[in-house]
Amino acid sequence: MSRKWTDAQRRAIDTRGKGLLVSAAAGSGKTSVLAQRCADLVCCGPTRCQVNQLLVVTFTDAAAAEMRSRIEQAIRSAAAANPTDEHLARQLRLIDHASISTMHGFCSRLLRQNFHRAGLDPDFSIIDGEEAMLMREQVAGDLFLSRHEQADRDFEAFIDAYGGGDDSRLRRRIIGIHNMLTSIPDPQRWMEDALDQLAEAAELPLSESLLGRQYLDWINQRLTGVIAECEASLAAMPEGFPQYVGYIQLLASAAADFSGLILADGYNAAA
Repeated sequence: MSRKWTDAQRRAIDTRGKGLLVSAAAGSGKTSVLAQRCADLVCCGPTRCQVNQLLVVTFTDAAAAEMRSRIEQAIRSAAAANPTDEHLARQLRLIDHASISTMHGFCSRLLRQNFHRAGLDPDFSIIDGEEAMLMREQVAGDLFLSRHEQADRDFEAFIDAYGGGDDSRLRRRIIGIHNMLTSIPDPQRWMEDALDQLAEAAELPLSESLLGRQYLDWINQRLTGVIAECEASLAAMPEGFPQYVGYIQLLASAAADFSGLILADGYNAAA
C-alpha cells in the first residue's frame, strides 16, 4: 500500500529544476520524503537518472543506512510493479554502488580516490569525535602553558577578563569558538566583520552601533519574557496565595518599568 503524502510533502518530492530546502520538525517524515524524492528521480519521468548518479549525504551512519534502505525499497517496489522495465532492473544491480553515506564518509572516499592530488597518504584514517576533542584540549593546554612560562602580562589580563582567572574555563570557551568557526564557510571574513562591529560599538553610543542595538533588543526580549511568565503564573495561580500574587505583580510591574525606561530614555536611565 503506497503512502499518502501531504501537499507539502508531495511538492518536496516532485519539485524539479531548482534548489530545494526541506525544513520540518523531528519525526515529521523528512527522511521518508527525501528517500521518495531520490527514488522518483531514478524511477519516474522521462529523464530518469541512474541510482549511482545520486549523491546523498547525511550526518550519521544510522541515517545513511536508513536512506539507502528506503531508496532501495522504493526502487524494488517500482521494479516489482514493472517487471519488464530494464532500467529499474539495472538500478537494483547498481544500488550497492550508490553514493549514499555520511558527509565524512563521502569526503573520505573522494580523498582516497584523489590522494595524489591532495598530497595525502592514501592510508589515512578519520579521527573520532572523542579523540579530536582530546587533541584540541591538549593543544589549548600546551598553548596556555607556553604563554604562562613567558610571564606574559597581557595574557594574564586576558585570562582574568574573559575567564575570571580560570584557565580551564577559558580553554573551554576558546575550543567552543574554534568549533563554531569551523562551521562557517569563511571564518576569516567572519572574524574581520566581528572586529569591525566591536570597534564600532566602542566608538559609537550604545543605540547607534549594531552590537549595541542587538544588546538592547536582547534585554527587551528578556524583559518581555519576564512579563509573559508573570502573566502566565498569575493565570495559573490558585486562590489563597495573595502574597505570591502581589510579589508576581510587583515583578511584572518592575520589568515593564525597565522596558519603558529603555525605550523612552535609553539604557543609562534604566541602569
